[in-house]
Amino acid sequence: MFLDSSKLSSCYMRSTVVRDYSNHVSNTRIISEGTTLVALLQETDLLDAYNQYEVLFKHASSLFKNNQTIDAFNVIFKIWMDPKIVPALLLRECFYAGQVILPAWEHSGPLFSHSLPKKLGGTRPILVPNKQTRICMGAVNAILQASCESWHPHTTGFRPSCGTLTAVDMLADKIKVTLRTHGRAIIVSFDIAKAFNSVHVDHLFNTLHLNQLPHSMKNHMWQWQHLNTKSGTTGDGVRRPLLGLVQGFPYSPTLFAWYLDALVGKGSEFIAYADNFVGVFESDWDAQYALARIQQKLAAASLVVAPHTIKFHTQRFQRTNYHWLGHEIKLPTVYVQNAVYCTPRVVQESSCLTFNQWVTQLKKSQWLHNALSRDWRFSRPALQARPFTKIF
Repeated sequence: MFLDSSKLSSCYMRSTVVRDYSNHVSNTRIISEGTTLVALLQETDLLDAYNQYEVLFKHASSLFKNNQTIDAFNVIFKIWMDPKIVPALLLRECFYAGQVILPAWEHSGPLFSHSLPKKLGGTRPILVPNKQTRICMGAVNAILQASCESWHPHTTGFRPSCGTLTAVDMLADKIKVTLRTHGRAIIVSFDIAKAFNSVHVDHLFNTLHLNQLPHSMKNHMWQWQHLNTKSGTTGDGVRRPLLGLVQGFPYSPTLFAWYLDALVGKGSEFIAYADNFVGVFESDWDAQYALARIQQKLAAASLVVAPHTIKFHTQRFQRTNYHWLGHEIKLPTVYVQNAVYCTPRVVQESSCLTFNQWVTQLKKSQWLHNALSRDWRFSRPALQARPFTKIF
């Protein structure tokens, strides 16, 4: 859908206010303190390109959904090679980051290690690129997300308009139907061990036919796969490819969900959210068979179900609470309780720039000239490493 003045409310920049996650902030306050994505796209003469991206993205999504993969990648090629669409996507990345960031397609800096708190406790170590590289990855992700419409409905993680509650509601519906029909339900859940790190990127590219992506897009993804961590390079100075998909890369979740959908999504009895799976079955035999079958499919791609995460729950009409993805399903009434970790929290968001500040900083940094440069679209990364096998 085209961006126009009637859609501005969804594109407001974040405001310097203290608020909780309910997002109850008056539009008047935001208008007076910030600006809109539409206004910035208009100012930089990128609005038409962004609208064209919306049209082409929708077309590519439809082609993927209809299994017209070659045609879909041809549309992606048009998006990538258009002189203004990717710059428009880069500006959108800057907008949601809340600052003017010069894109860095080449000369990417090292990766930084961070420990990301998990919603249910503990931490997850991730590698994060610098923000100049991150917005470029974000633009690539905005293009790759055209694949989401083709995914099986049971593939719920990392796709637009889906969240944990989408997956939990789907699970609740399956439990309700199974209990009503058979008087009991066998619920099986499991996680994939070291899911992102265990992905063989070569196999992922071949499985998803990503060899059909625009050549320079593949080059950049290859370059990013060979980024160094902050600790430095290997002794011989050669950059080794990072193992698996890097969780801190904006496009990695999209590729991971797409990959899992290609491996097990079609015909799977399990609902997937990222590397978390759950299924509802009529009998123990059905549950055991389905688990063995999906383990076999995952093993073919060197992905392993973590044994300690496999859980069986037999539900009849006893009162109990079933937990998944931090949400709670009250059984046998099958009532979904919102996530236990979603208690309102007060946060201080980053300050937003006014329209004039955006324009001033865009001009001062020569952002538009940098973003419109065609060099990054045709250059090859100068790294001493072999590219993905069977991709180029």
